[in-house]
Amino acid sequence: SVIFAHHAFQPWSPLLAKMVVLSSAVHQTIFCLQSKMPWAIGQVQDAGLIFLNKISTKVAEEVLAAGGTDAEATSTAIVTLSLCTAL
Repeated sequence: SVIFAHHAFQPWSPLLAKMVVLSSAVHQTIFCLQSKMPWAIGQVQDAGLIFLNKISTKVAEEVLAAGGTDAEATSTAIVTLSLCTAL
């Protein structure tokens, strides 16, 4: 996975990949339904994936450096990415 490349995320890779696909589908659906342009489509841009990767990696490194577990790093990264995306 591009976003969750850090080793702390490996035990949950299949689930994280499904979450990314679901998130992308929700994004595209909402964008299409809310757009006033009938031809509009919403898609995740590959440039954004690089930023999400850097954020999730930094979160994992910080949590692990503070003595956290892989599970704590993963859950913290998911919440952080969700908040960053919402902003």
